[in-house]
Amino acid sequence: VFGDSGTASPEQRRLAARLETENPEAFFHTGDLVYNDGKPDEILQNYAAIYSEKIKKKFYPSPGNHDYNTNNAQPYLDFFDLPKQALNSADNERYYSVSFDTLHFIMLDSNLPLKDASDARQDDMIDWLRKDLASNTSKKSIVIFHHPYYTGNSKHSPNELVKEKIIPVLDEFKVPLVLNGHNHNYMRSCKITQDQCAEQGVTYIVTGGGGADLYDFKEPAPFYSKVREKRYNYVRLTYSNNTIAGEAIDIDGTVFDTFSLQL
Repeated sequence: VFGDSGTASPEQRRLAARLETENPEAFFHTGDLVYNDGKPDEILQNYAAIYSEKIKKKFYPSPGNHDYNTNNAQPYLDFFDLPKQALNSADNERYYSVSFDTLHFIMLDSNLPLKDASDARQDDMIDWLRKDLASNTSKKSIVIFHHPYYTGNSKHSPNELVKEKIIPVLDEFKVPLVLNGHNHNYMRSCKITQDQCAEQGVTYIVTGGGGADLYDFKEPAPFYSKVREKRYNYVRLTYSNNTIAGEAIDIDGTVFDTFSLQL
């Protein structure tokens, strides 16, 4: 899992080479695939020309705010062939889910579909999210989207719409792990329930160090922050014996954070 990558920087290329040494079932992206505006030529230059076919064949993205800068992410939608699962066909490919064995990955769109979600509708992204989680209770769900609420105190502030509309659903269905981007660094939280650290809850990770310029952290560190690192990075997830083991890996291949979630 990685994000905030597409600038064609030397660091993006180095991280891409590091990803090439991995052989996972899937590569997931937390958004902002290409800068600055998600244009077709930027997708070709800053995504397609950077990653190998090995990565692109197993690639599952979620759109970021930069991907939305051109016609509400239409070039992104035109380029990628993603599952069409939305309750409203206009939202198809903006959010979706895929499963690998007993792990279920939910890729949300924290841009327009989040803003449009409301109690007055019955076909928005939050309605779909509830239905998707309810129909996959036999699996362990991991949720990925761009804008974090738990950010580690960096350049971008916590996204209040995420707190209002997404987090209550994650708590209700006891989702164990959420990965975001947007802030160009790495942060791992404690397990959080009702905005407090707890023995049981959701672990939130920001992995936005895929190649764009890194962001500093501000002081003080939030109460929920367990690890904060200003590094280019990706997160390797391994699942066995009902446990998710996570490793945060930097551009040199150094494992600088590890965690384990018993499911």
